[in-house]
This record gives sequence, structure tokens and C-alpha cells, in this order.
Amino acid sequence: MKNRRSLFAALSSSSSSRRAAACAVAVALAVAPLACSSAEATPGSDGAPLTTVTSPQSHLRVAIHTSPEQPPSRGTITVRYVITNSSGAPVDGLTLSVAPDMPAMGHGTPVVPKVAAAGGGEYIATDVNLFMAGRWELRTTLRGGAGVSDEVVVPVDVR
Repeated sequence: MKNRRSLFAALSSSSSSRRAAACAVAVALAVAPLACSSAEATPGSDGAPLTTVTSPQSHLRVAIHTSPEQPPSRGTITVRYVITNSSGAPVDGLTLSVAPDMPAMGHGTPVVPKVAAAGGGEYIATDVNLFMAGRWELRTTLRGGAGVSDEVVVPVDVR
């Protein structure tokens, strides 16, 4: 608060050079957080997953990353799934289907997410429409090679 008062006093003073300096400081303070913030998360970016679950049948480890931010805000997001086996090796050759569900409200979404394999155990789900704040579940079916037929429920808390 003291800094704001000082800045306001400098802006209000009659000295034009003092006012110009105070304006420059105000602009620098406003722009600094933008310049120092990290780049927007992308589905392929590194970093800690939002959450990780293990499938009950196949014991596959399913980690998810959301973008454009993590945890996500309400709206349409992209979800990157990273799937590994119990030894930590990436699992390719799966077909995923994703059904967002909000159990507390008794509804899902009218939009069916699209999922594409990206290689290295990664799968990208787009058009994931989480239109309300609260707890969502991404009911994800995993099918594919080596007899995999499983489902995981991935909790996602939306702001």
C-alpha cells in the first residue's frame, strides 16, 4: 500500500520529469509479471502431471496434463495423456475414448473429445469441454494391443 501511495504522490506532483519517471516505473511494474511468467503450457510440454491414476485391469499408469493451464479453468481444454506400463515403459497402440462427466451435477458434455496418438505413450485429447467449475471426471476407455481393455476415471478440478 505504501508503494502505491508513493507512486500516486509522484504521479500527482507538479514536476513533469518526476511524473514521467513515475509513469515509467508504473509501466515497468505492470509489464514485469508478464515478462517473467513462463510460456503458456502446451499439451506436449514437460512438467508434473495434474494427476496420475492406475488402471484396475491392466495396471497401466495414466498421467494427464491439461492446457492451456493446469489446473484448468472452465472451458474447452486439451488433455495430454501419458500412458506407461508397470515398468515405466511407454504404451503405444492404444485407442482411447474420453467421456467428461460431472457426477455432482448429473451430466456430461454434448461434445465428444477427439483423441489422437502422438507416440511415446502419449495421446492428445482435444475439444474437452469442461464448461462448469467443480469436480469433473474424465472417464477414459483404453483398448488395444496385448489384450488391453480397461477404463480409468481421472478426476479434474476445474476453476
